[in-house]
Amino acid sequence: MELDIQIFGKRQRIQISQNSLVKDVINKIIREQKLMEQNQQLALFLNGKELQKELKILQQGNVSGGKLELKQIQQPQQQLLGIKLVYNNEIKIVYVQNDYLVQVLYVEAESQFYLQKDQFRLMLNEQDLNEQILIKNYSIDASSQVLVKKLNQLNKPELMIELRISYQKETKIISINIYCQVFELEQQIKKSFNITQDICIFSDKIVLQQDQKLIDITFNNNKSLLVLQKEVYQGSLKYVEIFLEYKGVKYPFEVSDDTLIQEIIILFENQQKETGIGLKFNSNILPLNQSISTLNIQQNSTLIVFKNQIERQKNNVLKINLRIAEDIQKIEVDPDTLIEELICQIENNNQIQKIELVLENGTILHRDQTFKYYNLQNEVQIQVRIYQHQQYQVNNQQIQFDIEFQGKRSQYKIPIQTQIYHLENCFKNQLKIQNQIYFIFQGKKLNSNRTLHEEGIKDGSQLICEILYDKKIIPTQPQENPGQRNATIKVLDNQVKNQNNKKFFVQYKDQVYEFFGVENILVSQFIQSIKNQFKISHDINLFTKQGIQLQSQNYLYQYNLQDKEILFIQSTCTYPLKLTIKYQDRSKIIDVNDDTLGRDLNMNIKQLFQIKHDIDLIVNRDKLNPHFSLKQQNLKNNMCLEVQEKKIQIKDISQQQSYPQKEAQQQYIQQQNHQMQQQPQVQQQFQHKLIKICEVQNNQPNQINKKEHYIIILQYKQNQQQIELDKDVKINEIADYIKNVFEINHKIKLTCQGKILQDHQTLEEIGIDDNNVIIVE
Repeated sequence: MELDIQIFGKRQRIQISQNSLVKDVINKIIREQKLMEQNQQLALFLNGKELQKELKILQQGNVSGGKLELKQIQQPQQQLLGIKLVYNNEIKIVYVQNDYLVQVLYVEAESQFYLQKDQFRLMLNEQDLNEQILIKNYSIDASSQVLVKKLNQLNKPELMIELRISYQKETKIISINIYCQVFELEQQIKKSFNITQDICIFSDKIVLQQDQKLIDITFNNNKSLLVLQKEVYQGSLKYVEIFLEYKGVKYPFEVSDDTLIQEIIILFENQQKETGIGLKFNSNILPLNQSISTLNIQQNSTLIVFKNQIERQKNNVLKINLRIAEDIQKIEVDPDTLIEELICQIENNNQIQKIELVLENGTILHRDQTFKYYNLQNEVQIQVRIYQHQQYQVNNQQIQFDIEFQGKRSQYKIPIQTQIYHLENCFKNQLKIQNQIYFIFQGKKLNSNRTLHEEGIKDGSQLICEILYDKKIIPTQPQENPGQRNATIKVLDNQVKNQNNKKFFVQYKDQVYEFFGVENILVSQFIQSIKNQFKISHDINLFTKQGIQLQSQNYLYQYNLQDKEILFIQSTCTYPLKLTIKYQDRSKIIDVNDDTLGRDLNMNIKQLFQIKHDIDLIVNRDKLNPHFSLKQQNLKNNMCLEVQEKKIQIKDISQQQSYPQKEAQQQYIQQQNHQMQQQPQVQQQFQHKLIKICEVQNNQPNQINKKEHYIIILQYKQNQQQIELDKDVKINEIADYIKNVFEINHKIKLTCQGKILQDHQTLEEIGIDDNNVIIVE
C-alpha cells in the first residue's frame, strides 16, 4: 500500500507493506531519501502524535486518512555537570555530561592550564583517571575536585615527618609520610613495638581517628604521641547519658566520653531514617570531629537536633537553569562554589566578557559570595547579563599558608581579604604571646593595615613570625665606649624598617612569582625562599636577563638590580643531550648539555656549518627561544632541529661609521634623548645578535641610495641602536627583530614622528628618511 507522508515539510508517496513496523518505514525512508539522520533521531507522527516504533503502523490509527509526518525528535535538554579541575591551587570549572568519556576532561585541562597532553594525569581520591572510561563510572559529581598532576609531581620524593612515639616505658622515633592516615601509622607502630593487640594513639590527650591524615593533625612542639592498648584505654573510659531532642521528643543515649559527634549523628540518622542533620549544644553548632569529653558535655545534657544546616549527603549539588540570551542550560554546581568561578567558566565557554548573574527578582549575585550564601533552591533560574561600568572587589577566597615561629610551623586557612592585624591578634591569642608581633614574607615586613591579598600572600606562601621588642631591652655584649659604658640595649625593629625592599619577578619553567627582596639579604637566603615557593629540592642558580649569575655569597644590593626586574632560575644539574641538526641537505649529530642557552647553540651551529647569515632553529615547528636553556624548552635526547636562515637580514652600522659621521649621529641622538647611555653589557649583547640585510659599498650616507636602503635609529626606553635596512623590509619584520634584540615578550607598537606604523607597511611606503627615530612602545 502507498502512504502520503510529509518528510520535513515535503509531501512524498511511500510504498509499504501492511505488516510494516513503524521503525521499518522510517528505515525505508532514510534509504530512499538518503537522509543523514540516524534512526533514533527521527520519528513518525500521526496528527501530531508520535507513533511507537516497535508497533505495526496500521495498528496505531487511520494512517490513510490522517496527516503523517516524518520529523526529527526534539532531543531532551541534557544536564551539564560542573566539575572542578585543580592545578597548583588554581581552580577551573568545566561543564560536561556525565556520559562523556574522561578524555573530555583531559582536553579541558590541557586547554585551561596550557599543558601538554603527555605531561600530566588527572587524579580523583588518589586514583588515576582513565581517558577511555565514562565520567559517571568514577562517581564524579559537582562536589568532586579532580586534581591535575604533572608527571614530575607524581614521581616526587615523599614528604616525611618524624614522630616521637611512647609506648609503656619505651620511646622510638618513627619516620612516616605526612600524607598517610593514622591507620597506617598504627600499623607501623605495632610493627616497630611488636604489638599484637589493637591500639589507640593520643596527641595531647586527644584520640587520633584512623581516617585522619597526619598533615591535618596539629602536633605539639616535640611531635610526641602516646600509645595505649585499646582494651586498657576502653577500660578507663567513662560513660555518660545524654538526650537528643528532635521535633519536641527527647531520645536517650548512653555513650563513652570519647565518642565523636559525627558517630552520634550517624547512629541517630540510622535509627530515625533521617539524613543531613546536625547537633547544637547551648545554641552552638557542634563540630563533627570533636568528642563528648573535649566539648565538656556532661551527664544528662540535652543536644538539639536540626536539619539542613549540615548537608551530609553525597550528592550535595544545586541544580540551576542558566539563561544565556534565549538559550537555557541546565547545570549542577557545588553550593560552596564561588559565583566568580561560574562567571569565568561562562565567559570562557561563550567568548563573552564582563557579565553578571541575576536572579528573576533582580538580585545580582556578587562574585565574592557562594551560591550557599543566597540560599537558592533547586531549579532556580539565573540570567546571564552583560554589565557596564561596574567594578567588583577581589574574591574573598580562602587561602592556605604556613607560619613559622621559633622553629615550629603551623598551617592556616583564612580568607584572602583578612587584614594582617587580625591575623596577628589571632596568632598572639593562640600562642599566648604578650609582646607585639609582626610577620615577614620573602624578606619584607608585612603592613598590619593591609590585607593578605594586598601583601601578595597566596596559597602555599610561608610567613615568619617575629616578636617586636619595641622600646624593650635585650642584653648584648658590653662595649668599651668612653662616652657610654655598659651599653646593653638593642632595638630589633630598626633593622627591618630601614631595609630597602624591591619587587622581583622570578621565572621557573612556566611559572612566574613575585618576590620582595631586602637588598642587604644574602643571595643564598633569597634563593632559599625561592626554592621554598617553587618547592624545588635541588640546587639552583639565579640569573638576570643579561645572563649575570647572582653569587650565593654576595648580597642583592651588589648587583644594582632594578625594581620589578625579571630573574631566571637555572638548575645546577645538567644532563648531556644528543641532537640531530639538519641544514639544507646535510645532517650532523652533536652533543650538548641541557643547560645550554638557545643563543649559544645557535652560534655553535653557525660555526659548525659555516653559515654567514643569522639563523633560526626549528624544533617541532616552533622556533627555539635564544634566551632560555634547552632544558627549559623541554628538548629531549635524539630530537631533530632544523636550521632556517632568517628572511630579514639587518646590519648594525653604529660601530662602522667614520668619526665625523658617528659624532653627528651622536649629537642627533642626544637631541632626541638626553639620557642616552648604553650599558656595556647591552652593547655587547647587540653585537652578537645583529644580523646583516645587505652589503654596503660605502659607509658615507650621501652615497647611499635612499630608495634602496635606509639608516634608522631604534629607541626602546633608554637604549638606542642604529641599523641599516632594505626599503622592502616590513614593519612586522622589524618588530620581530626588536623583540628578539631587546628581549621583549609582550606586544609592541612602533611609532615614527608621532605616527603609528602598521605591520603590513614597508619602509618605502611610510616615507621614512635616513636617521629617523622609530620608537618602541
